Amino acid sequence: MHLPRDPPRIESILSDERISKDILSEEIEGYAKDFNKRYLHWSEVRYRDTGHFDPDTVWARMKLVRMDDSVTLVFGKTQYRYCMSDRIMKMLREFDVRVAADFFPNVIDPHGKVYYSVSSLMEESIASSQMEGAVTTTKKAKEMLRKNIRPKDGSERMIVNNYRAMMFIKDHTDR
Repeated sequence: MHLPRDPPRIESILSDERISKDILSEEIEGYAKDFNKRYLHWSEVRYRDTGHFDPDTVWARMKLVRMDDSVTLVFGKTQYRYCMSDRIMKMLREFDVRVAADFFPNVIDPHGKVYYSVSSLMEESIASSQMEGAVTTTKKAKEMLRKNIRPKDGSERMIVNNYRAMMFIKDHTDR
């Protein structure tokens, strides 16, 4: 049994003049964006189709993009970097909603549970619509949903449709 190869060091790749030109190409940018969207690890990237480019070079471009989008936490002399992709944000949001739903059942009265459930669905439909490009404030969107106001534009329509879909799913979970 052998251990998998460590990810290539960006410094060594960037020192090769021929490769450093490839890293800036639009074609490599396409691979890097696609792989970063799924937040692939080196162990997966090295076996993916990277066209005529070496996977090491694509990995270096991915890491450069991740470094640019990363946040650094410092604890004493130790530094940690992490990157918050859209996929990770969506997963955290789902985790948040599920944990809250599990935490509150025994604490809130039945009326409060219904209010919390509907409010959570509203916030989820608004937040996910905003991530998809809907342009409106959360306050205005909540008011529109609570008062059943007819949507005035595509952004508001997206939020209403998303909310209705979530309510449908909630009402039909037993099927």
